[in-house]
Amino acid sequence: MPAASDWFFGNRKESYARARRNTAAMAAAMRGASEEDARATLRALDGDESFLLGALPRGEEVRLAAREVGRHGMVWGSSGAGKSYGLVIITNGWTAGGTRRLQILDPKGETYLLKSLHVAGQYLDLPEPEREAYAARFRVFDVTADALTPFNLFAVPTGMSPSLLASLRAAATRHMSGHDYSDLMEYGVFLLYSAATNLQWGITTKFVRAFFLDAAFRARVILPRLSDARLRDSIEHIETTLPTQTRTAIVRQFDILLASAPARISFGLSPAMVHALAPADARATDFLGNFGPTPQRSPALAKAMAINRLIDVLNDANVREEITPELVLVEEVGVIVKQPAVADFLLEGSRTLRWKGLSMVCVAQDPANAIPRETATALVLNSKWLLAFECGKEEALWLFPHVTRAANQSEAEQRQAFVREMARLPTQQAVLVKKGLPAVRFRTRDLDDPTTRYPRELLTETFEREIARRSMVRVKDAEARIATWEADLFASYGGSSSAAPSTVHGPQTGGAATRGIADLFALLDRARGKSADEENSR
Repeated sequence: MPAASDWFFGNRKESYARARRNTAAMAAAMRGASEEDARATLRALDGDESFLLGALPRGEEVRLAAREVGRHGMVWGSSGAGKSYGLVIITNGWTAGGTRRLQILDPKGETYLLKSLHVAGQYLDLPEPEREAYAARFRVFDVTADALTPFNLFAVPTGMSPSLLASLRAAATRHMSGHDYSDLMEYGVFLLYSAATNLQWGITTKFVRAFFLDAAFRARVILPRLSDARLRDSIEHIETTLPTQTRTAIVRQFDILLASAPARISFGLSPAMVHALAPADARATDFLGNFGPTPQRSPALAKAMAINRLIDVLNDANVREEITPELVLVEEVGVIVKQPAVADFLLEGSRTLRWKGLSMVCVAQDPANAIPRETATALVLNSKWLLAFECGKEEALWLFPHVTRAANQSEAEQRQAFVREMARLPTQQAVLVKKGLPAVRFRTRDLDDPTTRYPRELLTETFEREIARRSMVRVKDAEARIATWEADLFASYGGSSSAAPSTVHGPQTGGAATRGIADLFALLDRARGKSADEENSR
């Protein structure tokens, strides 16, 4: 006899049993759904220069053609679900032809580390005469205790607006700071980067202090050298548009941001210094960026460097004339798109650079929560293929429209069952969607493990010595060049550069985020009004 409450709430045991049956049925449907549908999807994924990605439960191979990888995609899955292994399979397959470019930007460092072991293993497998050409394929972005890869932050790509580059660099710098920037502070940082870009100089703490607090330095050193009349006028009137406390707050922020050697070098090297220390090698096709935190680099600086690297990659693709097949793999994309200006730049690149041969693969553990909702929606819509490992409800629902339906279950039951199934996928099992075709569930193939052939220590040492070091400069050499430039600059000036920050009467916080170049220039008008109000209230 059913309990009275069962008539209203339903029987709990029967509900659980029904849910288990639905989940099992959905799992079976995903494993063995319409063979015809599965074959159609496999045929569409396969093609010229394909590589083995994995296999269906029935044993059929899942092969992925280079043309499919060369379209925008998105990969997600929880930690330990097998994403990094799958990404190394995809990147190895993409570069197998030797003519396509690869960009890896990894703010976490896990995919980079796994990739570096495979690169080192392949290097050691080669005969001695072939190793040099193989090593020349790679340019590595990393930081060690005594060396790092320099960034060319202030070189303006041909055809790019200097003000756009300055605004993007400023957005990356704001990402480094835990401090909330007001409109006035954002405007001041933008002016600083605009000046450095126009002059083709680096940025040091001494330069920042003189730029904001020494009027004679601006008048005698900066203004005569600026070629942009509008920028020159803005900097000439900086004391009118930016109150002393705002300029002092910016100086304090840069004192903190440039405290470490990697930060001082990354921001202090001018384009001429970068070219002299680390000239570009035209043979490089594989660019591996490790932007995970290290003992030498704070998490905030690592993220800022990842953002700056993405800016450089998209800038390069945007201004080059030839069509070059290039895969840009952005790990932990949620870390990079926190700043609206950077998110807009990435989305614009994904919409407009496909015709240049560029494809973007954005990766995240929990994209529905890690990425701003509008950005996540746009990335999913722009992607031509999706690869999902074990994941949560929202991400599973992005896939569900592509899943083959069963005739004997309701839509709601199948949706709930699919969400439960995705939440407990075994490691290396995933669902692959090529938009317009039914999804397929498969298991990624086992990745070749170079540690079975060589000791891990040997692989790590080989990668650092034979591959990574080719792209890096010694810290002491870079700091010496910056110090020489700085000493020459202030010796020619002859004034004081040790102006002490004045007392700050209130925090500079709470401003709205700048979203575009027009807004940055519009700050000037707002700054004039706000500056007058603040000065009158003091």
